[in-house]
Amino acid sequence: MSATQDLFFDIFSTVAGVPLEELATDATLDSLDVDSLLLIELTVAVQKRTGVVIEETDMVPEATLGEIVALLDKQLQEA
Repeated sequence: MSATQDLFFDIFSTVAGVPLEELATDATLDSLDVDSLLLIELTVAVQKRTGVVIEETDMVPEATLGEIVALLDKQLQEA
């Protein structure tokens, strides 16, 4: 796992209450039962921990955790 993946999975696990061992890069937000309120909580938590804003339009139900990690990694490198 990359440092960015570790970070995002930790944030996701904490906010969503999903154990780390149940998270996988190919899991979609929809398959993890992420609703609109949880999406907002996730984006706020990511911003607080990293300073990076992930747009809600990038956090669509069919997005995989791997895709979000890649997006976050790219934004962290650009920051």
